[in-house]
Amino acid sequence: MLAALTMLSLSCGRSHQGHNHSDHDHSAHDHSEACDHDGHDHTGHDHAAETKGDTHEGETAGEHAAHTGKINIPASQAEELGITHRIVQPATFTGIIRTSGVIESAPGDAATIVATTSGTVSFTGSGYSEGSAVGRGASLFVIRSGDMSDNNLPTRIAEANAQLRKAQADFDRIESLYKDKLATSSQMEEVRLALDHAKITSETLGRNTSSGGRTVSSPIAGYITSLNVQQGDYASEGMTIATVSANRNLVLRADLPLRHFAQAGTINSANFTTPYDGSTYDIAELGGKLLSTARSTASETSYTLPVRFSIENRAQFVPGSVVEVYLKTSPRQGVLTVPVTAFTEEGGAKYVYLRTADGGYHRHLVTLGVSDGQEVEVLSGVQPGNEIVATGAYFVRLASMSSDIPHGHSH
Repeated sequence: MLAALTMLSLSCGRSHQGHNHSDHDHSAHDHSEACDHDGHDHTGHDHAAETKGDTHEGETAGEHAAHTGKINIPASQAEELGITHRIVQPATFTGIIRTSGVIESAPGDAATIVATTSGTVSFTGSGYSEGSAVGRGASLFVIRSGDMSDNNLPTRIAEANAQLRKAQADFDRIESLYKDKLATSSQMEEVRLALDHAKITSETLGRNTSSGGRTVSSPIAGYITSLNVQQGDYASEGMTIATVSANRNLVLRADLPLRHFAQAGTINSANFTTPYDGSTYDIAELGGKLLSTARSTASETSYTLPVRFSIENRAQFVPGSVVEVYLKTSPRQGVLTVPVTAFTEEGGAKYVYLRTADGGYHRHLVTLGVSDGQEVEVLSGVQPGNEIVATGAYFVRLASMSSDIPHGHSH
């Protein structure tokens, strides 16, 4: 790549090394031959007005590239630089509404972890944090309340076991009397219910309990997406302390601005771009589909309507990530588009590079329309059948600027 970039600065075919114009008779120097800079005719050209590098007075690098015309990059260098091409053809392109959105966990694909008793929270092992992977049944926390006067778990377990022993003794006594026909069936049923209740209470309090603490585990395999406690924090019974998402299926929620309400019924798909890597994804390629389009705002202060799509998590998306969304509406026919990688910007103007029949390139000013994050509509500047640079436009621009370097002679 470095070698190819270096060669971009050596594009002039004739070297003027050692050619000093200060001692040279320009009347005998025919500038119409050989190194005419891609059609730049020097006949009648006033070299005294030239600036360094054969640019005209006041010309920028980009203006000089346009003045000289063709930009030359050998095919071998173009391939090494990753320059690719595409022929522009009319095609179907959807209308686009650009907005923001959030990736959410799909219903049923996440589990809420709650404190099963009150007490102080200790992380198991080396501890967990948001984003940590967990297995099904993995121990996450231990909640201890042995030093608490109220709602003390060891005390509650001891009391439950005592109640169980009493219920068992009552049952055994009434059962013996019942066999001797000294107790009624209703008395027998009463002690049986009391014993069952005592067993359930004892088993519930003792479940996942050891050394005076209650172990809290994950019911599913996945990733911790929210963590509401830190080491040593107090949690009350029933409090949400973490959320685990399986991350297999996700929901893309796009926020449709109210000014586009009339188009809500035409939305059928979407693309979205993740801010952390700039990649753009088509939900159709993620097995996605439209789930719902709300007809009312979430609250009186909201100015957007939620539009939700289901997607499969094929790229390790993180629930809660804010993304840029391109909502697709009704399709349009015969639209000219180019990849978003095809254009460069200079002074606020957008340009693409057209490939010529002899393998060179010409820069063309274009007017762009809407974009879906992958393709962008071209309103003017290219015609059907034009072959444009699809990727590597930056290197073509760099090559056009390299035509401004000195050619080894001074004026």
